[in-house]
Amino acid sequence: MALSTLAISSGLLSVSCAESSFSSRADRETISISRPSGRSLSHDGLFRAIALVESNANDSAVGDGGASIGRYQIGNAYWTDALQQNPSIGGLYADVTSPLYAEKVIEAYMRRYLGDAIWENLTPDNVILIARTHNGGWRGGSKPHTLDYGRRVLALSQLD
Repeated sequence: MALSTLAISSGLLSVSCAESSFSSRADRETISISRPSGRSLSHDGLFRAIALVESNANDSAVGDGGASIGRYQIGNAYWTDALQQNPSIGGLYADVTSPLYAEKVIEAYMRRYLGDAIWENLTPDNVILIARTHNGGWRGGSKPHTLDYGRRVLALSQLD
C-alpha cells in the first residue's frame, strides 16, 4: 500500500492512501482507521512508524533535553531495562543511534513489560499498546497522554 498523503496542519494529522485513512485532532477522542482484511501488521512497519513519529527517522536526533537519542528516542533507563531482559544485546547506550541495535532494544523492552504474546501478535490493539509503552514507559499503556501517540503509530504502521 503506497502512501498518498501525509499532512500535519494546525494540530491535525491526516494520513491517506489507496486502502487506509486516518485523521486525528488532539482534542478528538475517536479515530477511524480502516485496513483491508487479511493483511497483517509487521514489525518493520511498527519500527518505521515509531521512527517517523519520534524523530522523522533521524538517527542523530536528541530529545527530552538530551535524555533520549536516536531515531527511536530511547533513554538510558529504557536501554538498561532492555539489557536486563536480554543481556546478549550487549553494547553501549550510545549504540541506540544504530537502527538495528535500537530495534533489538525495543523488542527486549516490549518482551519484558508486555510479554512475548503481545510482541508476536501485532493486532491493531497490540500495536497501539506497544507504541504507548515505548512512549510512556512500562506503564505507558495506562497513561492517557500516550493514547494519541499510539494511534498515530498504528496509522503510520499500516502504510506499507
